[in-house]
Amino acid sequence: MRFVLQTINYHESKVRLLFDVRTTLPLLWVSLYLEKRSLSTQMQKMSAIKIWYDYWLEKHGTTFCFDALNQMGDLCFAIRELPSFVAFLESKGRFSKTLIMSDKTPYGFRVSKNVINTHVASVCSFLRFLTDRYMSSAYIDKSPFELRKLKSNQILDIETIRSSLTSTWNTRNNLNTDIDKHKSLTPKMMNAVLLITRPTTSMVNNELNPWKSNSVQWRNYIMIRLLDHYGLRAGELLLLTLDSIKRNLSGGYSMVVTSPLEKDPRKATNLAIKNEFSHRTLALSEHDYRFIKNYILLYRGAPDHRFLFTSTWDGNQPLS
Repeated sequence: MRFVLQTINYHESKVRLLFDVRTTLPLLWVSLYLEKRSLSTQMQKMSAIKIWYDYWLEKHGTTFCFDALNQMGDLCFAIRELPSFVAFLESKGRFSKTLIMSDKTPYGFRVSKNVINTHVASVCSFLRFLTDRYMSSAYIDKSPFELRKLKSNQILDIETIRSSLTSTWNTRNNLNTDIDKHKSLTPKMMNAVLLITRPTTSMVNNELNPWKSNSVQWRNYIMIRLLDHYGLRAGELLLLTLDSIKRNLSGGYSMVVTSPLEKDPRKATNLAIKNEFSHRTLALSEHDYRFIKNYILLYRGAPDHRFLFTSTWDGNQPLS
């Protein structure tokens, strides 16, 4: 076996490392990715990444590090491999002692649906780490504008395929939901909406997207994500301003849902926070924070107001 996991003692604490048996060295990218994580997190994520490296070596005859180094920053080739990686998990589960349970594969052994979800999420998180670290001017000879756009598109590709692959195994999608009773979209329906409205990128042309303009695609996709993931009302969404999206001192991200200090006459008068209890601060994922920041930098324009979402046909007026 080419790659092995080992736990070593370092400065009176335990560290989990993934070693290449041939070089007898730990894998640098994996170590950097997990250097500040707890031991339990290191063990869980490294187990998934080890299977990814095993898969890559078995299929391509080279290590993932070697191929990724030759494509520094551009991981489109790796993203396209994720569906095949899931098939590898399903059919080769016997190579991992943690893959046990539910549905029998054609080979007769069982693969855990939850473990597949966890492994796919861990590998996607690793690919996002590499994107953040190496898609920069230090490694790629492109302008800052081009790099921001490439990075945003690549992160979106990773997130979309992760969502698509894990939703296939999502047990919630198998529930017999009474739509007439709940008057809402099922998780399966919502995932379909997000896949249809996913913006076209340099790697994937989404022909299902009903909007042709890339700026409209990004704006509407972000709006749908905020409505779905954070439970915003339509009025709250349209009242968001540039000041609503914040980076915390602790390193996290927040979205402040409140009424603007000053009303803008160009905004529809019936938009308002529902009541005093609706004023709130929500934890914003890093993924959505970056989507919003890229939308502001690349597509929002520079109107004379601070509302976040703007119209594309009315001189960048506030969207109503």
